[in-house]
Amino acid sequence: MCLGKPRPFVRIESWAGSHAVCVEVLARTPKRWRVRFLENNQKGKRGDIRWVAPNAVFAPSSGGESKE
Repeated sequence: MCLGKPRPFVRIESWAGSHAVCVEVLARTPKRWRVRFLENNQKGKRGDIRWVAPNAVFAPSSGGESKE
């Protein structure tokens, strides 16, 4: 959790399906975002840094979560 809020994520597609991997956004340019993986996945290990397209990073949805 990032200051009590859910982290952004990247959706990883493969022949076996897709899953979301939590990331930390480190830097932004007009065409690419630099992210650090927070979990192991097919595209890299935890802590690996990659450049991805901005439309690959999704903000967590705040709908449906209870504040109780």
